Amino acid sequence: MVEDSTALAILAGAGVAAALVTALASWAIGRPMARRSRKLAVLVCASIAPILTTDVGVILYRIDSARYPQSDGPPMALTGTVMIAMLMLAVTIPVAGWILRSKGTGR
Repeated sequence: MVEDSTALAILAGAGVAAALVTALASWAIGRPMARRSRKLAVLVCASIAPILTTDVGVILYRIDSARYPQSDGPPMALTGTVMIAMLMLAVTIPVAGWILRSKGTGR
C-alpha cells in the first residue's frame, strides 16, 4: 500500500508535469490557435496532458491485465491513473488560460 507522503509526492509531481506540458503546448500550439478562438485554444492545450496520461494508463492496464489476469492491481492502477488525469485537468485549465491571456495572442 502506498503511504500518504508517497501519494502526495506522486500527485504533486503529476501537477507539476501537467503544468509544464500545458505551458509548452500553449506556447507551441495555443498561441497561433488563440488568434482565432482563445476558448478553443485553452480547451485543446488544457486537455493534452490528461489525455496523454490516460492513454499511457490504459496501455499499462492492458499489459498488466494480460500479465496478472486475476489480480486487483491493474484495475486499481487504472483508477489511480484516471484520478491523476482529473487532477491534471484541474491544474491545466488555469495554466493554459493564463499563458494564452498574455500578450501576443491577438486578443
